[in-house]
Amino acid sequence: MSGPKPPSSEPLLDVRGLRTLFPIGDGEFAPVDGVDLRLGAGETLGLAGESGSGKSLLALSILGLVPEPGRIAAGSVRFGGRDLLQLDPEALRSVRGRELALIFQEPAAALNPVLSVGEQIVEVLRLHRGLDRRAARAEAVRALGEVGIADPEQRFGSYSHQLSGGLRQRAMIAMAMVSRPKLLIADEPTTALDVTIQAQVLELLAELQSSTGMALLFISHDLAVLSQIADRTAVMYAGRIVESGPTRALFQRPRHPYTLGLLRSLPELTPPGAELVALPGQPPRPGHRPSGCRFRSRCSLVQERCASEEPHLGSPAGASDQLSACHFAADVPALGGER
Repeated sequence: MSGPKPPSSEPLLDVRGLRTLFPIGDGEFAPVDGVDLRLGAGETLGLAGESGSGKSLLALSILGLVPEPGRIAAGSVRFGGRDLLQLDPEALRSVRGRELALIFQEPAAALNPVLSVGEQIVEVLRLHRGLDRRAARAEAVRALGEVGIADPEQRFGSYSHQLSGGLRQRAMIAMAMVSRPKLLIADEPTTALDVTIQAQVLELLAELQSSTGMALLFISHDLAVLSQIADRTAVMYAGRIVESGPTRALFQRPRHPYTLGLLRSLPELTPPGAELVALPGQPPRPGHRPSGCRFRSRCSLVQERCASEEPHLGSPAGASDQLSACHFAADVPALGGER
């Protein structure tokens, strides 16, 4: 993990109060519920949280790809100074194709099974960079080689089912990178891969980021992965960001009980001799979020105030570089157990 990059005065991505709704029963449910997020040019921001916390829907909301019948009900998504939520569909598609790119968790589902991976990259190049077919083919072959696919000329004609999981993910990365995006959103890109291939993909993303200067929003439920790649990390729970800060500081001294619970359950991140502790309970079901703090039913620090007053992100005493949405952030014990 590199040292934190200083944020620019104008962030590349600035998400404010983003709220995405889906109908449920007689009402609506907000899987993304008032999210604020900032990402500087060239920076890597990790987004962590359990399954169902809203991470993937946050990514789709940023890109304007919320599946129906969902809708974005409030907030702004400023990218390069423009609010993407205010763009017409054609302008948004242009930005999304040229300046924003997404890598999905499962490339087998994202790749078109009836087109070769090379032809799919050619389509992207012709649509978003205006290349003719011959130039697009040459660029597609170069892109496949750039992401470490051996014999890219031959692999150009391969179909998704003919590739291993690692090669499919590399092909997806090649497809995302040919538009030379300013921001790449990677949604759980290593989850389905074995440890060796996972390490190769992480190294590839770091190399591409270093050579192109792109920003990276890396979404994962695996904090051990984020500890290797992210400059800053934001932790999401039940639709909201509950903690954010420089990755090294956040991992060494978490300021939210949820972050602490996630860290304490991972042997890779727990100090030697410290006891592994499973995080109790389950995230609230859609439409059944508790009043006040959404984490209170699973929290060891819960007090009466937590049931009636929802905490908001703020800077705890002694942690000016971290933000926590906990009434008792100063009382959260260190990872090793001491306060």
